[in-house]
Amino acid sequence: MTNALVSTNKPTYQHSQTAGNSTCNQDDADIDTDRNFVDKTLTAETGALVTSAIACPLPRPKPARHYAQTIDRGLTEKVPPKILRERIRYIALDMIDRFRYARTVDLAATCFAERPFPAAIAAAQRAMRGLKADGLIQEYVTDRHQHIYALTKAGADWLNIRAGGDAKASTRHASELTNPEHTLWSNFIQTCCEQRGLPALTEKQFLDGLPSNARSPGGGLLDVRTHTGVKKSLRPDVLGFDGHGAVWFEIDRSSRGAGRKQDLGLLFQSVGNSLTQRIDCVGDDVMFVSQAVICCLTPAIMRTAKRILQESHPAFKDPAAKMMDNMTIHRASRLVLATADAEVYEIWGMRRLAQPKNGWGVEPFVIGHVTIQRLPTWLACYRTGGKVDGNDSRGWFAENYLPYARSPRQKTWTTPTTSLDRGTYNWTELGL
Repeated sequence: MTNALVSTNKPTYQHSQTAGNSTCNQDDADIDTDRNFVDKTLTAETGALVTSAIACPLPRPKPARHYAQTIDRGLTEKVPPKILRERIRYIALDMIDRFRYARTVDLAATCFAERPFPAAIAAAQRAMRGLKADGLIQEYVTDRHQHIYALTKAGADWLNIRAGGDAKASTRHASELTNPEHTLWSNFIQTCCEQRGLPALTEKQFLDGLPSNARSPGGGLLDVRTHTGVKKSLRPDVLGFDGHGAVWFEIDRSSRGAGRKQDLGLLFQSVGNSLTQRIDCVGDDVMFVSQAVICCLTPAIMRTAKRILQESHPAFKDPAAKMMDNMTIHRASRLVLATADAEVYEIWGMRRLAQPKNGWGVEPFVIGHVTIQRLPTWLACYRTGGKVDGNDSRGWFAENYLPYARSPRQKTWTTPTTSLDRGTYNWTELGL
């Protein structure tokens, strides 16, 4: 008899399955497919049961579970949303009370300077809508279609209850305004200076503390002489202090006439000179004009300012060499930064040396800077939602533009920080 392996006609429990479209038994469904199946066979001669193990693949590792990304909730992780809303309201009303009227872009610079501009202007618009809906501010439209906001009596009372100040409504004053564009940009530049850590004063603020006398006619800060020998006193639209000297801001919204062009040329020639009047908020007895900033409304006004600068300060690639070769050149300039909206010039002059150097008793050196740039009118006209050109948000605090463009050799700007958490306001004392 030959030995042959004969499989049992009856399938084993593990191999039992249904054919066709029939439903599998519940027992078959409960079989663990990860364990080894056993095939049982019998020998025809001995009838012994022989088992052979069929190895199954190793169990597959379960894929890692993916959780939702962690959402950065920003300041709401530190400050409850309701308190944060009250703080924004306080800053907005305090700013409007300080300037008597303001725009949405002014609130964006005051309260949300650390954010990207689209997010900052959206938050400022949301805050202004809430204040207007609650009757704390009143909206007005100027002749140049600028939307300004003034403080109502309810807004002044809200501010006085929390701060204990003497805020007053400014709706009557704002309703009589026709074109306060110059004042609005002066306030905006002052706000930008403060966000960068620079103390700043508007023309009205520093004139309130300066007497008008024979020594300073017109209450100016800088005495100059025209080519005919007439003495004049100049005063800036905004005056900032950068730690090295005074930063003189001029806001040119229109083309200058002959007299104003002459004043601008005299200002350029006074870069590096000392101010005539001492500013009380500055500890130094002598303050020099370290930077002149000309903020122009249009590119044509920028070109005019550039031409006036080069009439008294010819531009050279190497001013030091040119001035040493031609001793008749006492002052010169060099373009160190040029963008589509701003140009920065180094102003070079001669200084006397205590010890002669290489046979020379004088030496050219940088005595200051001049920045000629456009007013960021596109920021004030920015509209959220819809199709927006990304170029309309240029010039915000993340760039080297506000409050003025600096030379690459100057100290870089510090990044603004939020005042909603801690900063210039004592929120504990205010109960917020």
